[in-house]
Amino acid sequence: MKIYLTRKEKEVLRLVQFHEDCPDTYPSHIFSACVDTLERKGLVNARWASGHELYDVQLSELGESYLALNPQLTNPINWGVIGTINSIIATIIAIISLFISYTKI
Repeated sequence: MKIYLTRKEKEVLRLVQFHEDCPDTYPSHIFSACVDTLERKGLVNARWASGHELYDVQLSELGESYLALNPQLTNPINWGVIGTINSIIATIIAIISLFISYTKI
């Protein structure tokens, strides 16, 4: 399963893992926005009060398993992009070698 997280979402997921609420030193608007996106991705369960104010948050089962399988919270590698870059580099090298071979004739 590929779940891509931003740097802020990773921070909030770690905070939820250990604190289950927004610490005083972390901006509450960023915390609640990241909890909202993490909830959409299925990693946390959140309860919202009226006006979309965050009431309670905790890790979901998917979030717990995601953290257990991925403790460093690294995003999966997009091999399609890497393959495309490698093919472009190979094409450039082939064109350069073609020009070099014609200049030696």
